[in-house]
Amino acid sequence: MLKQTRELCDQCRTTIFNGHMVCRSCGFSVCIECFTFRNKNFSSNDNNKHKDKDRYMWPYCGKYDPDSQKITKLHHIPNEFIYVQFIPPYIIKKLNWSFQSYMDSIKNLERFDKKKFSPDFLTIDSYSENIRVSDEELTKIFEMYWHSKTPIVIKNINKNLDMNLWTPDSFSNEFGHLEIDLIDCRKNAIVKKASLKKFWDGFENLNERFVDEKSRPLILKLKDWPTTDDFKNLLPARYEDLMKNLPIKKFTHRSGVFNLASSLPDFFSVPDLGPKLYIAYSSADTPKEGTTNLHVDISDAVNLMIYVGKDLTSGKNNEMLKILNESKCNDEQINRFKIDGERPGALWHIFKPDQADLIRSYLTIRNIEKGKKIKDQTDPIHDQLNYIDNKMLIELKENYNVEVYTIIQFLGDAIFIPSGAPHQVRNLNSCIKVAGDFVTPQGVQDCLIITNQFRDLSERHANHQDKLQVKNIIYHSIKKCLSILNCP
Repeated sequence: MLKQTRELCDQCRTTIFNGHMVCRSCGFSVCIECFTFRNKNFSSNDNNKHKDKDRYMWPYCGKYDPDSQKITKLHHIPNEFIYVQFIPPYIIKKLNWSFQSYMDSIKNLERFDKKKFSPDFLTIDSYSENIRVSDEELTKIFEMYWHSKTPIVIKNINKNLDMNLWTPDSFSNEFGHLEIDLIDCRKNAIVKKASLKKFWDGFENLNERFVDEKSRPLILKLKDWPTTDDFKNLLPARYEDLMKNLPIKKFTHRSGVFNLASSLPDFFSVPDLGPKLYIAYSSADTPKEGTTNLHVDISDAVNLMIYVGKDLTSGKNNEMLKILNESKCNDEQINRFKIDGERPGALWHIFKPDQADLIRSYLTIRNIEKGKKIKDQTDPIHDQLNYIDNKMLIELKENYNVEVYTIIQFLGDAIFIPSGAPHQVRNLNSCIKVAGDFVTPQGVQDCLIITNQFRDLSERHANHQDKLQVKNIIYHSIKKCLSILNCP
């Protein structure tokens, strides 16, 4: 393997963990899953008229004929492939023996019972009687509940942040000269090279916003920023401030001992798990449209509400209270706004991972009934084209028995989202959020499931490529754990 590179399957673009198949003639490399599918369905009869690929969309094998001095394009034949692995077999055997020995020693331990926990999400205050709760205490609570695959909210994370770093003016002054691609939330379309200063000018002022062809102010979003640069390098002061205050550090930090992604060796091309900024205008006046449509993250994630803009709804407090009541959120959240005067930033709907297929069926049937054509290699959740409004939530409950966690994210709230959990967001005010991904032992199984789902998406799909390398993460995490356990 080359340093700082990822070995990808030449067909599905999923990371190759270890064993894979390579064509003897041209070096075409595929993962075991792609090879197994092709071998099972192989036929030399090819009616495909694609110039460079067969009917399975595999590129033809190019063989050089020294006599004619030409390259002949032929089918890839399964028995012309050889099995190759990066890790020597004796290493795998030794690791597996050690792993099974430890697993046998703990197999009689009491298994976790999800029924012990409330079906509602957990809210924890990071301050108790104006005293900051230690991260160790927060982590203990987190570990107790994270197995249940329910969201967790930790309040008041903003109390120790340097808020001068996180205001719209501070971002505008530092980065307003840039032109960046934004997203039009109504159309789910890209607005190319928009002025970042103009974006910030309209953050809390409707009159300063870009407008559409109907002269309506655009609802814009800056997503996954910085897109290519490392947050730590581009925004060093903000990164340091964030890392000092981000809760559950053993899980959420890049080097956290329970963040399995930290187990990847330095010579790997490490996945970019953030943090990233998510900055968007309010969608309070568009109840059927989300700021972020329904989707699934490939790993566990934490999302921190770091700044909430001025309330631009027409009726101010009365209108906001109406929105909160219509959202069907619980009384505790209503009272945070109504009695405590906290500032609501966003409305979240989070579903359990095991209900994703039911939601997928509902959306597929609904789209067919609306006359939409269902294309191959698409997915109603992974395509991020659907926002589930109140009427649809009722239909999901009545027809599919799908429950939802309705969460109002207030200023300073950190929401923890389990891997594999479908979720969507609608901003109730203009918000600045920062989010980071991490991989937990409790969530790694769902990471594998989502990775395999992404394999089936089209090559052009934004989620198709395996950016997480979950199999590499699992292998090196186990290796690291065993090395510690076996240490004299």
